[in-house]
Amino acid sequence: MPLEGHDYRHLTRPQLDILIDKNGRFVPDYVIRFENLKEDFKYIANRLGISPDLPIYKRNSTSHKHYTKYFDAVSKAKVAKLFAKDIDYFGYEFGK
Repeated sequence: MPLEGHDYRHLTRPQLDILIDKNGRFVPDYVIRFENLKEDFKYIANRLGISPDLPIYKRNSTSHKHYTKYFDAVSKAKVAKLFAKDIDYFGYEFGK
């Protein structure tokens, strides 16, 4: 049961459920991808007329293995099924 006042469904549902309206139209003008954060930020900054050279700080960073090392076949299959829409729409591949 979620903590009172908190809703964690965003962690267990495809992001497309949030980004597409009731008519199936993709609403955002642009999606910044974490894996392209610096380049995507520069693009958005230029569109907004702000300096694309503003620093992006990394906070609360930890050392860890590549994310693929934390999945076994069962958990990989569960994530693939749960987020199939996002994986397909955004062109993700496990390990890349």
